[in-house]
Amino acid sequence: MITEDILEWIETLPKWEQQLSYHIIEQEEITDDYLQDLYDAFKVEMKLKEGEEIVCQKPAHFKKLENPPTVFWNGVSNLHGVNRLKTNSKLEISEGLTVIYGENGSGKSGYTRLLNNAFVSRGDREIIPNIYETQPESVSADFLFSINETTVEYKYPNDKEEYAFRTVRNFDSKSASDDMNKESVIDFAPRELKFFDILLNTCIEIQRKLDEERNQRLIDNPILKFFSS
Repeated sequence: MITEDILEWIETLPKWEQQLSYHIIEQEEITDDYLQDLYDAFKVEMKLKEGEEIVCQKPAHFKKLENPPTVFWNGVSNLHGVNRLKTNSKLEISEGLTVIYGENGSGKSGYTRLLNNAFVSRGDREIIPNIYETQPESVSADFLFSINETTVEYKYPNDKEEYAFRTVRNFDSKSASDDMNKESVIDFAPRELKFFDILLNTCIEIQRKLDEERNQRLIDNPILKFFSS
C-alpha cells in the first residue's frame, strides 16, 4: 500500500524528480555522472538551459497489480557461465519437495548462487566463471514458471524484473548463518520511507549545484556602491 501511494505521488512531481524517484526505487546507485545528468535535466525543465526535456514513464514492473497472479516456479534450464555447471544444464522442480544432492564440486552451490541472484535472497550471490574455460560465458539461464496455470519462460538476467521472480524466496547456509549470528538493525519505520531520505538528499545536492553555478556567474555591479541604502 505504501509503495502504491508513493508511486501515485511521484506522478505529481516535475519530470526530473520523477526520473530520480524511479531511479531510487530501482535501487540504482546515484553516481556523480548521474547527478550531473539529473542537474542538466533539471535546468532544461526549469528553462535555465536549452535542450529536450526528458520523457519519464513509470517502469512496467512498478505498475499496480490489481489481481496478483498465482505463480509457481517449475525449474531452470539452458544454463551458461555458472561456475562449472555444464552448458545447457537443466534443473526441474517438482510440485512437492525437490532434493538436490551430490558430491563436493558437483554443482549444488552453482545452482544456489544462481537462484540467489534471480530470486529474493540474502544468500551467497558470487557466481564464479569456469576457470578451465579460455573464454568464460556470460551468466544466463531460462526460468520456467506456471502463471495462472499457463507455462511462461523468462530469460535471466534480461527478464529479471518480471513479477514472477519476486514471488520466490531463496535461502542458503549463508543467509541462515547471517540470520543466526550477525547483528541486525530493527527499524519499525516502513522501509519504503527511506525513499524520501534519498530523494531529499539528492534534491539538496541539486540545490547545491545550482547555488554553486549561480555564484560563479555573479557579476559585480560597480554602481551599487553609490546607493548605500
